[in-house]
Amino acid sequence: TNANWKTQQPRFYFYAGGREGNNPEVMVKDMDEMVTVLEKKAQYDIRRVVNPLGQHNEKAWQQEFDDFYRWLSSRW
Repeated sequence: TNANWKTQQPRFYFYAGGREGNNPEVMVKDMDEMVTVLEKKAQYDIRRVVNPLGQHNEKAWQQEFDDFYRWLSSRW
């Protein structure tokens, strides 16, 4: 582990699918609003991903997990 983990900037990974729920545009819009709020508050390491074909289910999350984990562990 990294001995300086407490001094690293907080990291956020946002993922949304373009086919989530009955109104996926709202999901992506809401996610983008949260990203904007965080960007204005402090220096965070933020990754934003939108999969146009993604749905709100375990299969979609499983497909994204490898990229998420590589991103998360890139600073260890």
